[in-house]
Amino acid sequence: MNIRAQRFATKTRTWLLIAGLTALLIGIGALIGGAWLYIFVFLALAMNVGGCWFSDRLALQASRAKRVEPGTRPYLEAIVQDLARRAELPVPRLFVNPATASLYIVNPLRRQGMTTLFSTHPPIAERVRRLRALEADQSLRRAA
Repeated sequence: MNIRAQRFATKTRTWLLIAGLTALLIGIGALIGGAWLYIFVFLALAMNVGGCWFSDRLALQASRAKRVEPGTRPYLEAIVQDLARRAELPVPRLFVNPATASLYIVNPLRRQGMTTLFSTHPPIAERVRRLRALEADQSLRRAA
């Protein structure tokens, strides 16, 4: 599946979810009846607008992420710029969360069967091996 088809599928799923939740709220308001229908319609619209414009900020604040200032992490910035260029997307602002940064070393797209379907972290031994390899790679870059 190419990137355009993936974007279309993602947008379609998102809009179907939003439409479904909106219909659910309006349905609840209609079942209660009277002025509640208008209250639930307003609530559905407010949640959709708020979710559209503020979801990124809420997620970043909830995770206590810190903004990466331009030039402070050139390796990370180069990776993100290359990915954005390949995906034909604008380069996003970068944020890091030091408390959880080392936890997400897993590649969720690698097919490994049903055992890792809900796994978000590799086993401890694998995580230590990857961290040591990353540390060795970083010391080689600093020496060069």
